[in-house]
This record gives sequence, C-alpha cells and structure tokens, in this order.
Amino acid sequence: YFIIQIGDTMGKYLNEEKYQKSKSKLRTVGILLIFGGVLVLIASIILIILGFTTMGNSVINGIDAVENGSNHTGLVVGMTKTFGLTSAGFFVGFVGFVLIMTGAFVLTLASRREIIAFAKQQTLPVEREIIDEMTPTIANSAGAVAKEVKKGLNDAEK
Repeated sequence: YFIIQIGDTMGKYLNEEKYQKSKSKLRTVGILLIFGGVLVLIASIILIILGFTTMGNSVINGIDAVENGSNHTGLVVGMTKTFGLTSAGFFVGFVGFVLIMTGAFVLTLASRREIIAFAKQQTLPVEREIIDEMTPTIANSAGAVAKEVKKGLNDAEK
C-alpha cells in the first residue's frame, strides 16, 4: 500500500505526458532564442559594417575639410557617429551571442533525458565488462577474509 501510494504521488510529477509537453515547450523556447540571437547577430554585423565603412568616409571628409581651412568639427562629428554605430554593433552582437547561448542551454535542458540515455548506452558495455572481470577477484578476496575471520574466532575460543 505504501509503495502504491508513493507511486501515485510520483506519477503526479513524473507523468510521461507532462514530460513530453514540457520538453516541447522548452524546445520551442530554445529554437526561438537561437533564431532571435542569429537575427540580432546579423543586425550587429550590419551595424559594425556601417560603422567601419562610414568611418573611412568621415575621416577622409574631415581631413579634406581641415586641409581646405575649415574647422575640424566635421571630423569629430563623423568619428563620433561612426564610433557610435560600431560600438552599438558590438553591443548588439554581445546580446545576440547571449541569446544564442541561452537557447543552446534550453535545448540541452530539453534533451537531457536523451543525452543521459546515449551516454549510458556508450558506457554500460564497458562497465559490465569491468564488473565481470572484477567479480572473481572480489569473491576470492571475500572468501579469504571470511576464512581468516573464522580462524581468528576459532583461535579466540581456544
């Protein structure tokens, strides 16, 4: 009765149907996070490219302005804009990387049962072979210890 009662309680949490639903939700969230992370990384690459390409134009235009006798504010403003684009690109890239890593973690969490089962399938034959080879040695050692204990008890009685 006690075992059945525990089994009923455990079934509440270890229900295969609930597991499959949770696994499906986790996989969906993981895939969405990875997809969003890839999109954010693409946006960051575009921002970085824009930052670097406008940097060259800003520097050239600023140098031309300084050589023509104009003030150098154009150079400073251009460099500030390009630095802003480039740094925004790197920040957005970092966010994309974090999203991808989080998605990969969630997918790994969703597939944990399969990963553990695969690892066990790979190691079980080796573990069985080790146990088969160790059993006679352990049995002989246990027998020798038992004989010595019995001999010691017999000596103590005399």
